[in-house]
Amino acid sequence: MRRLVFICALAGVMMALPALSEGSAQEPQMGDVWSDPGSGFAIGGYDPVAYFVRRAPRQGKAGVELAIDGVVWKFLNEANKEVFARDPAVYAPRFAGRDPMQLARGFESLGNPHNWLIQNEALYLFTTSLSRSAWMAAPASERRKAAVNWTSVVKATQ
Repeated sequence: MRRLVFICALAGVMMALPALSEGSAQEPQMGDVWSDPGSGFAIGGYDPVAYFVRRAPRQGKAGVELAIDGVVWKFLNEANKEVFARDPAVYAPRFAGRDPMQLARGFESLGNPHNWLIQNEALYLFTTSLSRSAWMAAPASERRKAAVNWTSVVKATQ
């Protein structure tokens, strides 16, 4: 009898797992990316492609800009702008530039462009280096929690 109860419980957990996957939660859209209140530029005017190409945060240049879904992005050069325009979802920070560790904990916090990580070919921005370190300890489970919390935490405040 105990074995049957365990098997039924395990089956219930396994059925619930897809509901907790990142893809099942409402994903952030390009228009959800945080913009600097002063300048209006996405992720504070940093070039999202530079994280991948130069492996460092770099401020975009005036006039090398691209608007997508009402959000204006800045770039170091026209080449980065063109690469981003072809597939913005590849280069835009995950969770619309919010700190994914804080989202996993149930809070909204804008990521700092200087506390970043590229993991599994995805850019993440964190509020602090401590938040980034906590994320790195268990990224898969924290990613699932952040994805589930996205709608209730961020969308509720917009």
